[in-house]
Amino acid sequence: MLLHLVYYLWKGVLRLLYMADSFHRQPFWVKRVGCRSIGRPWARRVGLGTTRRVGCLAEDQTDNFAARHEAYLDEYAQWDRLLAAISDQAEEPELSAVQRSAALEAIGFFRGRFGEQWLRQVFDQAHPFADLIWNRAPWTRIRIADVAQAIREVEALPGGARLSDRYARSDQQSGAIFELDIAASALRNALLVVLEPVTRIDRKCDMSVTERTPRSTNTLFIEVQSVQDFGQITRRAIDVAERLAPKLSWAMARCEVLGDIYRIPTDAELQSLIAISNEFWKKCESTTEPIHLQLEDVMDVWAVPYGHPMKQDLIDSGVPNGFRSPAPDDPLRRTFRAVRQKIGQLPTLAPGLIVLRPPRLLLPTIHYLPPVVATLRQAIADAPQISAIALIDWAYRSTATPSEARADLAGAVVIHHADRHIFVREIVLIKNPSRAYSAGDRLIERLF
Repeated sequence: MLLHLVYYLWKGVLRLLYMADSFHRQPFWVKRVGCRSIGRPWARRVGLGTTRRVGCLAEDQTDNFAARHEAYLDEYAQWDRLLAAISDQAEEPELSAVQRSAALEAIGFFRGRFGEQWLRQVFDQAHPFADLIWNRAPWTRIRIADVAQAIREVEALPGGARLSDRYARSDQQSGAIFELDIAASALRNALLVVLEPVTRIDRKCDMSVTERTPRSTNTLFIEVQSVQDFGQITRRAIDVAERLAPKLSWAMARCEVLGDIYRIPTDAELQSLIAISNEFWKKCESTTEPIHLQLEDVMDVWAVPYGHPMKQDLIDSGVPNGFRSPAPDDPLRRTFRAVRQKIGQLPTLAPGLIVLRPPRLLLPTIHYLPPVVATLRQAIADAPQISAIALIDWAYRSTATPSEARADLAGAVVIHHADRHIFVREIVLIKNPSRAYSAGDRLIERLF
């Protein structure tokens, strides 16, 4: 359940606003087939009798959500509409004059840089820039201005336009925005930045930063990656579980779900199973009694209205007290693998730094820090050219004080910087004890 909770919080408000799931799963007006439930031995033991059959929905049920969605975007996914909203002090009263001006200038920049149609594409393709549009809190407007400024600064570099073009694409923005943030941070710290420098024969890294002094010139080569919150198998498992047992349906039916998804079905099985499960959840909305759904060897669940006395009987008979699904994930293993892959992109005769935005479940609390540090330090133990690994993420509430800004914890340096108005940029810097180039330390200190 923790994986499910974090995953769907992470996907954000857009899924609820757009009901994006409507575009993924078989819609309600499609004909239902195979409505049948066999029941479990424990259902008979507690005297529940045979499992209730789920009735079928009418074939001609219609849903005009897609049309309404398109009409809404025709009106609101417009640059002029956005500019008018930000300009109107009554609509966004918390912005200061400076913040409002910077946001308006940034919107004009995005419009000119990516084109008139890009804003509509942002919503159609669920680009995270849409979150900054929907949310009218001041920090979103500040972030819009910050991203625009980062793009301006980085596009002045050779190859910078390619990085901005990647940000414009929904399927590449997560890695691109992270690289933009790192490159812009280096430029703002008066370091010379080169994008995609050659590191070995037929190999490049993401960027290098250079410090020039009257006495020396030192360069640090950097590989950057945003490690996905979940692996591909895990994402599919969670998505399929949500489509078979959507949490919005639980809430609408005012019930809690007890049981298991035993295995993730194949694509060939999925559509017919979704049709049956959709019908089941619809039935839950019109009954005040627990009902049971079994889908072959895939899923076995009870929907129990809140407060119903039969819940305890089900639990006593062996029904799980909650909903479980197979969604295996090992964020530390995936982070370790990302580090090992990045080593090969960096030079062997110069200091290197690996910067990762880690999966959110890698460090849910500070208690996970010691094993993470130990494992990732081991990942670079045989690569003395790697000076350090930096894990970077942003946390809510800008409450860092000078005493909290830098601390040695579990063999790593943990750095907090107030950033993005109400956030803190958190950096876990894991230095390589066997690093061969001390010059990299000074550059890392300037970068962070």
